[in-house]
Amino acid sequence: MATETELFRSPEAPVGRLAASVVATIDADATLAQVCQKLAAVEVGALPVVRDDTVVGLVSERDVVQAIGHGAFTESTTAGDVASLGVRWVTPDTTCATAMRVMLDHGIRHLGVGGPEAPSLLSARDLLRALAPSS
Repeated sequence: MATETELFRSPEAPVGRLAASVVATIDADATLAQVCQKLAAVEVGALPVVRDDTVVGLVSERDVVQAIGHGAFTESTTAGDVASLGVRWVTPDTTCATAMRVMLDHGIRHLGVGGPEAPSLLSARDLLRALAPSS
């Protein structure tokens, strides 16, 4: 019989055990400079974008780089302007294997877990960390 640790490290483990509760968000009207400052301050690769206390999108380091690359990095460019809208959501009971498939199918590296009012965030790195063989 598998131990709890072995089950936790399984592709069939529920992502609710891996997802980090969202402790940092960014307002949709925040400037890209503020986005960069917050990403650096909280040491994450993506922030949920909120409007009226509800998650409306996700802004990642990749979104910022693409904005800069396309010349959109101005003082008036906001998180809402460059965020990926329509966050993909899964339930806490979704398996790691299913979450990985959703990420691959949609070309994304972050999933919302739960819902827009009380989100957790799951990254591809969270999945790799959980499923990689122990050293």
